[in-house]
Amino acid sequence: MRPAAVAGQFYPVSGAELEHQLDSMLHPESEIPVLGAVVPHAGYIYSGHVAAAVYSCLPKAETFVIIGPNHHGIGSPVALSRDSWNTPLGAIETDGEMADALAGSIIDHDETAHIYEHSIPSHMHGAAG
Repeated sequence: MRPAAVAGQFYPVSGAELEHQLDSMLHPESEIPVLGAVVPHAGYIYSGHVAAAVYSCLPKAETFVIIGPNHHGIGSPVALSRDSWNTPLGAIETDGEMADALAGSIIDHDETAHIYEHSIPSHMHGAAG
């Protein structure tokens, strides 16, 4: 399982503190149909209210595709993970079938690209909502 690499930096380490922070930022779902969004991935104290406002507009879904940059240049430049993601609120499972369907000519299965990356983990709580 991939560790919660940015817990304590981008969001609280404590599950209870994280739930409280998320609850204070989330808004009711929008009635405007939304298919996708561009969401900031900074620490929640900086952009959490913006991210939460965006996620509250998204419809409930079984699977989200979260795309983020490779800030550190480790591993494949375009990589996806099949591992589950550990968070202070518990594990978030990856949709293996979707991951396999997305992998191909330019997208690699590469866990090393995600070791230190913070862009995707900072979205896990909003997507799991």
